[in-house]
Amino acid sequence: MPYRCSPEFRRRAVELARDLLSRAAAFFASENVLRKWFPSFMDANKADFPIRFMASRLGVSTPGFYGWLYHQEHPSRRTCGDRQLTETICTIWRRRPTMESDLIHHSDRRT
Repeated sequence: MPYRCSPEFRRRAVELARDLLSRAAAFFASENVLRKWFPSFMDANKADFPIRFMASRLGVSTPGFYGWLYHQEHPSRRTCGDRQLTETICTIWRRRPTMESDLIHHSDRRT
């Protein structure tokens, strides 16, 4: 026997789904993001919508969201090392105007 619910419940569920999808469309259009950023959208809207509801509508898994959330709060040693290395590389590149000037300087020293 199929599950029956009141018309009011169905109306509210449709309103929630439309609201969620309109927020998602606005979020992803403004951020120019791919599917891998669905968890950050879900995290930002978890006060307004249940996680299971958002996961089912966005086509992602609930355990996947909670795994992503855990790794955001508890990054691995490798992730921390990668972040430090990226920061170091960016700092070096900001200090040096262009690669061309380094190459020219280096070639001047060789002659």
